[in-house]
Amino acid sequence: MTATYTDAQLINFYHAQRARVEGFGISNLQVGTPRLYKLGRKLVEAQAAVKLAEEKAARRRGNPYLRPEVEFIVQGYVRTNNPSIVADEFKAAFPESLHSRESVRSCAGQLRSLDSLCPDDTGWTVKSLIAEVASELYPERFAA
Repeated sequence: MTATYTDAQLINFYHAQRARVEGFGISNLQVGTPRLYKLGRKLVEAQAAVKLAEEKAARRRGNPYLRPEVEFIVQGYVRTNNPSIVADEFKAAFPESLHSRESVRSCAGQLRSLDSLCPDDTGWTVKSLIAEVASELYPERFAA
């Protein structure tokens, strides 16, 4: 009689045995389990490929920022004055977001063109939503 396994069980088995296989090789698994390990690995790789394809498709079609995301970016920029820190905090706060770290950093960088504390930094073209949110939240600092 052959046992059947769900995809979740195969994926869990793969994750549980991965370090062992990487350290000692697949032949170190119990008899019959290398096949389960390989099936689990294929499922994990397929999931990763799907996620990557979704992220690429989102970049191609454009993935507009939502107002709460822009508000988070503006507030982070005002608090830190550092687009890189804002990008790191954004990725921690919105882990499922399809926006790349560089995209978030770019949005925070656009704020420098509006920032009254950085009058000489005018190199960015500012998106309308970013200008709108910044001037609403901090009108004394950001002139749209």
